[in-house]
Amino acid sequence: MALSPNSINQSMRHEVNYDSALSFIIPANPAKGRPCRPSAPQDDPGGVRIPPDLVQKAMSTAPRSFVLGGREERFDLHLDGSCSYLCTDGTGVHVADLETRELRASRKEDVAMMARVCDALPLISFYWPLVSAQDYGVTAPLHQCHAGLTNTLKHVRGGMTVPPRLAP
Repeated sequence: MALSPNSINQSMRHEVNYDSALSFIIPANPAKGRPCRPSAPQDDPGGVRIPPDLVQKAMSTAPRSFVLGGREERFDLHLDGSCSYLCTDGTGVHVADLETRELRASRKEDVAMMARVCDALPLISFYWPLVSAQDYGVTAPLHQCHAGLTNTLKHVRGGMTVPPRLAP
């Protein structure tokens, strides 16, 4: 049986969130190009611990709900905890070619085609690329975003990680 949010004691929820935030530290002065991720205290004793009052202040200012917009309002996703959404996902690097049935590297045209399929499926709420634009090398994430945004009216998600030399 699942517990509803109302069945959990408010102070218990506060303690769980508070304990979770304090069980991580942020690395101090991460090396250039190294992602800044929280790590367990024993893994990085030189990190910066988040003060409890700062955690509380940040949590009190966070929005309780927000909207992920689609290209048309009817595809907006209202993230307020009242429902769940279904999406595509995967970012594979190979596809079975529809013409030859041969396995080949995925291309931007495949990303676009899959976005159109997603657009036509009413049970899919938002699009996350199923394959990658291997034909664009290191700029593939940018082309995947373009292919998604120009081939579906639904909200488009996905990573935009590119090498630092390509970032503005």
